Parts: sequence; structure tokens; C-alpha cells
Amino acid sequence: MLESTPFAAKAQDPLTKLANRALYLNTLETVVHSYNETKLRFGLFLINLENFKQLNKSTSYHFGDLVLLHVAERLQQHFGPIYELARVGGNEFAVLWPLLATGEDTTSPDLSIAATQLFNLIALPIKKSGYHCELGIKIGVCLLDPKLNAKQWLQGAEIALRHAQNDAENHYHVYYQHPTQ
Repeated sequence: MLESTPFAAKAQDPLTKLANRALYLNTLETVVHSYNETKLRFGLFLINLENFKQLNKSTSYHFGDLVLLHVAERLQQHFGPIYELARVGGNEFAVLWPLLATGEDTTSPDLSIAATQLFNLIALPIKKSGYHCELGIKIGVCLLDPKLNAKQWLQGAEIALRHAQNDAENHYHVYYQHPTQ
């Protein structure tokens, strides 16, 4: 959680108090720059809450805000301060996930396990203010590549998310290519 400073107020999402997109890009840039020293692998998970606009319209914006807060709380409770979390869009959250494996092939099981954990965590029913909902999510994942800058890394996760949203069978998609290719 961010400190109470003028910068912190501008760098966090006003509703969830998670990092906002601008602060998250700075965090991603730091991770990219430190890769040459640490060789730590990360997957950037971009999570989209499915049918959120319909939820807002069919219930209330207040309930929609409560759902966003509840999802942020679930993420914070599950991951704690070790994982970098952010709300990067209206109904999009990001998780910077450390990976144990080093190659694309050996990382895939880690990514599948991580995506399933996120899906199960967020898919739990939410009951607030007399309303009840069960959320579906789609996840886009982009692996850390030292050739990418932070914006390209996030762009790769966004491309993967679009692929996941167009795939009725799978709830996540991994983007392995350089986003500018």
C-alpha cells in the first residue's frame, strides 16, 4: 500500500488504493532494468472482469464499486505485499507474478497453475448490499523479456488478454512474441 503523500495520491487508484497504470508502468520498468542483474523471471498477468458493464447497468454503480473493492481485497489478501498489484483500467487488474522456471516450455505449467489460482480466487461469489454475483475473468499473460520496455510488456499482456477474450474455451492466453512484431 502506498504512503499518504501528494505523489501517492496521484499514483494510486482512488477507489481500490492499488497502484494505478502510471505507477505500475514505473514498477514494470524497474523490473525490466533489474533483470540483467537478478535474472528473475516474471509473468505479467492482466485480469479482465467479464461482463462488468452489464453488472453495473443491471445493479448499480455503487455495487460495481463494491465488487471492484472486493476483488482488490481478495488479491491483496491472497498475494500480500510480495506481488505487485494494480488496477490498470476500469475493470482490469494486473499482477506481477514471479516464476520459478526459466524457459518458455518449463514456465507453461507455472503459468497454468497461476491462471487457475487467479480464476478460482476471483470466481468466488460476491454478496454485498443485497446483491449477489459470480464473476468470470479472462487473463492475458506476457513473460518478461529483457528486450521489452514496460509499455511493450504491458502491451503484450493486453494482446494476450484480447486473445483470451475471443476464446470461449480458455480463460487465459500467453503472449510469447515481441509486441511490435
